[in-house]
Amino acid sequence: MKEIFLSLLNFETANEIKYQDYIEDFKQKSYSDEDPLYWLFKDNRGVLSQFHNVELQKSFDLGNPHIPVFDELHSNILLELLSKSNISPKNIDVFCYCHETIESSHSILPVLRAKKKLGLKRSLPFSIGHAGSLNSAIAIELAVSLLNGNYENFLLTIVDSVVPPFSRFSFNGHIKGDGATSILLSNNQGSYKIKDVKIYPSCLNIDLSKWGIEEYIESENLIVAKYKDLSDDINSNENSVKFVLHQNLSYRLHCKFEEINSNISWKTIKRERYPKANLLGSDIFYSLKELEEKNVLVAGDGILLVSASIDHGIAGIVLEKT
Repeated sequence: MKEIFLSLLNFETANEIKYQDYIEDFKQKSYSDEDPLYWLFKDNRGVLSQFHNVELQKSFDLGNPHIPVFDELHSNILLELLSKSNISPKNIDVFCYCHETIESSHSILPVLRAKKKLGLKRSLPFSIGHAGSLNSAIAIELAVSLLNGNYENFLLTIVDSVVPPFSRFSFNGHIKGDGATSILLSNNQGSYKIKDVKIYPSCLNIDLSKWGIEEYIESENLIVAKYKDLSDDINSNENSVKFVLHQNLSYRLHCKFEEINSNISWKTIKRERYPKANLLGSDIFYSLKELEEKNVLVAGDGILLVSASIDHGIAGIVLEKT
């Protein structure tokens, strides 16, 4: 097996707004009957109303957190992200676009447009969606397999932007914020070695359309149980973990994860910027970037990145600082 490396390339900066201001604007928007997202939302309005009811959201004491919000199409965000990522188009073998959120265009279109605009002629483009925040872990697991073959450079991009009429609200979780990240995976060199990738899918055996607060809490309990299995698995594989960065899913989950970590002498790092926002597929990488900027990492340090989605499961990516 070859050594596979990971390097953070770029993070696109979204506009920062107060969530209460966002939902006031959300409430006043009207949607065209010609918009495919409106059809999808309308068809599911009966089962989604409890999650997307603006008055219900305003009744919760959310502390009016600041959240990052893009006001562009996913493809435009992706192009802007990559224009500042300092990549050599001729060296990219595989070009992967991950997204948790949806918009009107087909999910493959942003990556095809970026491939053409940026001259990534020899790269294989594809997209990963419908896996919640686990999509980046799935992409990295795939990258490890491909880079152990005939490929050398795998460009991973993650773009998430919640598009109305869908909501950023979660009953007992943090507000959904937007994020965009570009990452290079290579079998040559990089900032981190990829030591391990573990994915533990999980979801309640209950139709998601019928979920209420009780189901959310039960699903969180299932995520905690899966995290215990994940941490035991990673610890037993002699991975030397020093720092743990979790998906910013909910305060309750953070406390549960931190308790498990303390029992095995792992140090939990809480992100300081947007502490009450879940930045979806990019969340753990924004946290890693913040940790990098503190200049506390030294060569050999082990870092566990934990992605989690309430209706998809949990994943762990073990890195070693080079």
